[in-house]
Amino acid sequence: MATASRLRAELEKRKIRSSSERYFISNSDLSAVFTAADVRQLVAELKCRTEDRVGLPGELFAHGRTTLAILVWLRQENSILNFRTRDILDKSLPLENVEQANALAPGVGNEFVTETQWMFLPYQFGRNMAQSHKEIRREIILPFVNEENLGDGGFGEVLKVTIPASLHQFTLDPDPTGNLTIVRKRIKRLRGQSAKSAKRAFDQEKKCLLLLQHPNIVTFLGSYQYKEEYNFLFSLFDMDLEKMLELELRLGDFKWDFTFFGALYGLASALSKLHNHNLALEEEDEELQMTGYHHDFRPKNILVNQKTFMLADFGLAKLKVQETYSKTPWKVGTGDYLAPECMNQDFKNQNVGRGIDIWALGCLIVEVATYMEKGPEGLKQFRKQRDSEGVQPGWTDQNFFDKSGVKPEVQDWISELKTHTRTAFLEELLEVAETALEMDPDNRPKAEKISQALYELNVKAHFVAVQSALSEYVDLVNKELTESPLRMKLWKEMEILHLFGTVLGLVGDNKFPGLLRSEHEILKFSENLKSIFDVCTSQNHKIKVEPGPQTKDINFTSRFDEEVSKNVDRLLQWLPRQYTEEIKTRLPQLEKACLESIYDFEFYEYNNKIVSKSFDNSEWILRQPEYKTWLKADSSSLLWVFGSPGNGKSDLASFLIKELAPSLITQSKAMPIVAYVFCSISALGKKDARWMLTTILHWLLKDNPSLMRKHVLPAYQKQSQENLTWTFDTVSQMFRGVMRDIDRAVFVVIDRFNDIEESSRKEFLDLLTPFLNQKGSNPIFKAIIITKAHSKPRDMLKQCLQIEITSNSARESLVPTPPKGFEIASSQAEWPDKLRLNVTIPSYPLATPLPQSPPSEKAFRLPECSIQNPSHATSPPTLRTFIAATCWTGWNYRVYFQDSSSRITEVSQSRGKWTIRPDTVGISDAKPHSPLAAINRFNGKEIRLFYVTKDNSLHEHCYYQGSEWSSGALKELGIIVFDEETNTWRKGRQLETAMLGSSLAAVTLINSVGRSIHTYFQCMNSHIKEIKENIDDDSYSTGPFPLLKTPVNTTLTAVSWMGNSANIRLYWQAGNRKFMEATGPDEWEIGMNEIPEPIPYENDLPMVAVEWGSGSYRRLYTLSKDLNHNLDFVAKVDL
Repeated sequence: MATASRLRAELEKRKIRSSSERYFISNSDLSAVFTAADVRQLVAELKCRTEDRVGLPGELFAHGRTTLAILVWLRQENSILNFRTRDILDKSLPLENVEQANALAPGVGNEFVTETQWMFLPYQFGRNMAQSHKEIRREIILPFVNEENLGDGGFGEVLKVTIPASLHQFTLDPDPTGNLTIVRKRIKRLRGQSAKSAKRAFDQEKKCLLLLQHPNIVTFLGSYQYKEEYNFLFSLFDMDLEKMLELELRLGDFKWDFTFFGALYGLASALSKLHNHNLALEEEDEELQMTGYHHDFRPKNILVNQKTFMLADFGLAKLKVQETYSKTPWKVGTGDYLAPECMNQDFKNQNVGRGIDIWALGCLIVEVATYMEKGPEGLKQFRKQRDSEGVQPGWTDQNFFDKSGVKPEVQDWISELKTHTRTAFLEELLEVAETALEMDPDNRPKAEKISQALYELNVKAHFVAVQSALSEYVDLVNKELTESPLRMKLWKEMEILHLFGTVLGLVGDNKFPGLLRSEHEILKFSENLKSIFDVCTSQNHKIKVEPGPQTKDINFTSRFDEEVSKNVDRLLQWLPRQYTEEIKTRLPQLEKACLESIYDFEFYEYNNKIVSKSFDNSEWILRQPEYKTWLKADSSSLLWVFGSPGNGKSDLASFLIKELAPSLITQSKAMPIVAYVFCSISALGKKDARWMLTTILHWLLKDNPSLMRKHVLPAYQKQSQENLTWTFDTVSQMFRGVMRDIDRAVFVVIDRFNDIEESSRKEFLDLLTPFLNQKGSNPIFKAIIITKAHSKPRDMLKQCLQIEITSNSARESLVPTPPKGFEIASSQAEWPDKLRLNVTIPSYPLATPLPQSPPSEKAFRLPECSIQNPSHATSPPTLRTFIAATCWTGWNYRVYFQDSSSRITEVSQSRGKWTIRPDTVGISDAKPHSPLAAINRFNGKEIRLFYVTKDNSLHEHCYYQGSEWSSGALKELGIIVFDEETNTWRKGRQLETAMLGSSLAAVTLINSVGRSIHTYFQCMNSHIKEIKENIDDDSYSTGPFPLLKTPVNTTLTAVSWMGNSANIRLYWQAGNRKFMEATGPDEWEIGMNEIPEPIPYENDLPMVAVEWGSGSYRRLYTLSKDLNHNLDFVAKVDL
């Protein structure tokens, strides 16, 4: 049979010789040889009836390939029909009965059972082998190949072995071929040791390995007994610590000193785990406190990889239930690290406890510190120096003690290291060692205390290394890349890192708080620091290798900035909230201090005075042709507005500021920067050209941190170091630099320019003239200067666009005339018993449901509603209250707002009738101007309302159909997720940093692709950012929402629904009675809508959107003012 011969030849080529000199075929090789096509071809060539072949290829391929391969190897492939007839295929292997095998495969039964089948049934090492000891029958072939002896000890032989990829399920990194190399420890039976004693010793070590799971305890893969031999399997390591301490060239990451601190901390933590082990008893739902010891703690028994140390060889270790008196007779171990209490002066073994491990750890720390400072030759010198007389006169040893205490040679060596060290924190490390080298074991610190001390040194060493590397990188950038914009780009990350170190006590004399408790957290924490260090050092090397002008064009520097920022953010995630909040608070304060240093007045008080101004009678300017020409010009221009006192010039300036900010928001143009200077505020003291310029700079820089770091910070640093004051020349230089790099149009409004002295006006205008005269270049610079009519401006003002304010123009206002059918609510100090929210609609009495489409009005205000209990008068909505709304059918709504007494009020609509329920919700502890959010579930049978309390906690108030409102389960402020299965709230993932004051919108989508949450907020550059969370796999990604500039702190609201496809509508305010609508989420389309008349609308007011009917109907509720600008009210817009 040609196919059988070919398959047999292929098996011959693929058979593998194990370390026991027996051959085997791996699972992957068997699958590669016996493909479906080969099995079909082989069956076609069998000597059998046609009907016997029916279904045979598929059955053999699925359930009998191993059996078929054995028979092909034995040249008995035709016998497969006998095996199939008796249903003896792969699941029946191995066969035990020779007679049965002879009946199935005549003449080869004995060879089948005793030899050949085992070649195709090598042992498969399972993923969870460590959880259960295995007894492997002697016939099975262990698939160990490439065996190498790593060393022999008193208790076993250590071998490095390789397992083919298909014959194990261990979750370790394989080699490039896919095979896995691990360590096998074969336990020796000591001379004179009984089999029972050997088994007991093996079980004790297995118990320690099984129960002690720790990152710095060697990874235990499993144990087994094979041919009367006991074996352990471990992950592979590079070498033991004894060999590493002989290396001239440091291994892996140990080239950095801080890696030693992390490795020593890991060892101490592992020892602490061994000394105090809590064993969970599942059946009793409690923990059993166990105490353990190692008793052979020395470099030979500490394994080393590229990054850390691992405690190994638990041959003398033991775990037992904790007792008051926990000591054990000492057995030979620890070598030079022998503790004083192990033997008396007659060399008789003594009862010892965990203290001998602490002594050995102290010895190890001293030797590792010696290697760090002096290398392997220094360590040899130290061992030679302490080779002196010990406890017995005339006898020398290399122990660390003699009959009087710690050897003087050891003390002198430690003192010399501490005095002349060049390694950061080495002195503190040796002080930890000295506490462990205490002659009286009862006075030695516990392993947990040493672990904590080394943890602090580990984090400090990592942190200082990161700071040093980042500082070196910045210095190199400043030196080699003299014109690179990166010179100041990393300033924020450096400041965050500095604040991080200050808050945690990593720099200076502050006490270091114990923040991270689990080894996993500490390991990740150190890895984050190490990641920053690696990025810094790799970049430093690149700049050193490729210095000079050509380096400016290398892209790695920008990627470096991204990597540093990413790892700094990861670093902060490990801190408790109070520390991250402190850092977040300090950093803006630092940036604010830099910005505020350029002006000498209270800017925010100044700003509040301006924005609080009224400008009821200023809309007339929008119709002026000179203003329209100035606004629409595609190049820089100047508009001079002047008028007599009392004609509302300052009110006009305030109006223009709010009008200009959103005036250029379109899909193709970015929002301009609007700067303003009010020279009319007398409390600001002396006002001159420098003062005006620094005020304008504030607006240019406050949302452009990169410009501040590039143009202001260098001067700020010099000014701080040399105790200088800002001059007009210095500020002018910064202004010119900012204007060169700014990427948006700049609008400047200057009120009462005539209040500035003539010399300052001249100086200021001379600086602005080049920017006002530039044509068609970026940035566009437009200015409006407002003065008294009789002032003496420079000639330049006479040549620009001009508007004179007269008494007639000032009196000409645009207060709207009430539309027909609307009654204006009058201003009242107190609201009457019958609450009038704002307007009534006479055509539709309150008792009659409103029709779905009022014939004349697209928008209306909530109508007058009666209060059932007149003794509980309701206050009007407070100025700029947040709004929440929810609906579950076309005419069932709930709208929530906060009245002027901070009480949360519900306005409900059912069948078209609106009703106010001021006391229904029952929330009296809300913070003034609290954000509000409302959702409904189960088709309106459950409503949840979220608000912020006076103590700044996020609370939940719940309504269930048929019951009263009550407090929900949510009690704490933070990023939170509601788990439907457990009916509890839990912490969610932290998203990106949003702009201070940004609103937030979030919606859910469920479709055939999966379930997702889409969150929208304003990031630091005023763009709207979309974060998409895939609920099914808990992954986060940045959504496709386009990079579009929006007004600062605009209100965001969103709705979603499922129709023919997933739909999201996102709304935000665009100013000038306009709001934007974005349709998504896959390919976003953006359009503009107008707030319809007769609703008097003001920019930046809260709004919320709701939808029903799978998006067929949508409503937008917004807070507005009445037509007399007296009281706020809630209005709706049908979309």
